Amino acid sequence: MRPTTVLEMGRYLAPAYAGMVLAEQGCAVTRWHIGDDPLRQLRHGEELWAWVNEGKTLIERRAEAVREEPAGRWDAVIENLLPEFWGARGIDRAAEALRLETVWISIQGAQGRMSFDVVAQCQAWGELAGPSFYIGDTATGLWAAFKALAMLGGPGFYVVNQPAVLAKLVEGEETIERPAGVYPYDPDLYRLTQQGAEVEYRGQLVTEPRRDREWRLRSLPHRRGRFLV
Repeated sequence: MRPTTVLEMGRYLAPAYAGMVLAEQGCAVTRWHIGDDPLRQLRHGEELWAWVNEGKTLIERRAEAVREEPAGRWDAVIENLLPEFWGARGIDRAAEALRLETVWISIQGAQGRMSFDVVAQCQAWGELAGPSFYIGDTATGLWAAFKALAMLGGPGFYVVNQPAVLAKLVEGEETIERPAGVYPYDPDLYRLTQQGAEVEYRGQLVTEPRRDREWRLRSLPHRRGRFLV
């Protein structure tokens, strides 16, 4: 069975991490990129860039070139570019997915803009402190699903090691030295307040209020109380 072909586009960590997971499971992942990704501007950003792109084919190409691709070339497309980006270029992603005969996955933040980790946590849970419950189990389940979909090597028996999954949630694994008490990548731009969360990025302050249960049920797609991703 040939490896699944995956086209990855976008910026920052989310699409790159998804592509990395699929590449490690035997998929042929190609990343299109132009210029410097904000990822590389973080503390130890070059190491993070190298880690998250391991096993991929990197090509300097603009995302709008996807409309020049033939049908059947890509089994999956993963991107996190804003809807405004595609709209300004006259590209309907739903129509492109049908034309390309592919599964197209778009990673989006709230109201179409990208969310940073702390903001996403605030939006998802409406709480100011503490990790999400059972993150080890849910993360392991996510990796098990990836493994099953990728079908590494065809039929066979595969083990998903939970401690390894939890270690992999921390960007960079063992590629750099980690000073005690210092997060190795992001500058100290995240702040939690009584009202919610704040993130300073490129001189702009992004604020997010707390998202309580009523807001989540009103604003996020769900069926019988279970959120639809």
